[in-house]
Amino acid sequence: MKKQIAAISLLALLVFAVAGCVTAKGPSDEELVKAATNTFIQGLVTKNPDAALTVVSPHFYHADAGDKAGMRNFIADAIDSGYLDDAEADVSAAEYTLEEDKAKVYPVVLNTAAGSATLGIELTKKDGTWLITGMDVEGV
Repeated sequence: MKKQIAAISLLALLVFAVAGCVTAKGPSDEELVKAATNTFIQGLVTKNPDAALTVVSPHFYHADAGDKAGMRNFIADAIDSGYLDDAEADVSAAEYTLEEDKAKVYPVVLNTAAGSATLGIELTKKDGTWLITGMDVEGV
């Protein structure tokens, strides 16, 4: 009888352990890419460059802005100049293309008092984290 109780207890423990593994699965890569994109965009919309840069890689590069520090200056200058006044972002038409450790998000439309720009955002996954490593901007 004690062996049967021990076997049933062991089986129950195994079932709970497997069920815990199934339910403990985290967000998908697409969900993580969407979250990083939204964090960046919300940083722009709320005029908070530090918030936007939390998802920008130290290896970020853009032909006009340069590196991550240059991107911070670019965003701060845009805020100071009023280019992000009344900013709203539209990601409703955005397509998320993921290939292994690379992702692209396009189009992300940013409408402001100064006009409209369309962003193409490039992300790279490193150590399980998706960060923005590049960007194309149209319409500025």
